[in-house]
Amino acid sequence: MLLCFSGAGFAQTADSVHTMVDHQADFPGGNAEMKRWITDNLTFPPSLTEEDNIISHVSVSFVVELDGRLTEIRVLKGGDPTTNRHIAGIIKSMPRWQPATLNGVAVRSKYHLTCNICSK
Repeated sequence: MLLCFSGAGFAQTADSVHTMVDHQADFPGGNAEMKRWITDNLTFPPSLTEEDNIISHVSVSFVVELDGRLTEIRVLKGGDPTTNRHIAGIIKSMPRWQPATLNGVAVRSKYHLTCNICSK
């Protein structure tokens, strides 16, 4: 399975979701651990055979809350509705993140994650 990632954080108003922050929200252990976690937790339908080669470019946005939970998960680019729900479920089941900070204070932040998924 091949996974490629890129991520970005963005900000808006002080009371809501920030996109301009001093330190972006982080998956526990960083991007390498996030890649490992997704690889370990991503499953494909049993109907796929060894010959099937599913390649998908996926783009997801979500909010990292003050307590590290991921909310407002949106699959911006993915596959069919069933696949998109599956991807959103995987993101929702991630361990709590380290929230973003602004001026030394934890803030809610928007995060965009893109990855290429290959079933082989």
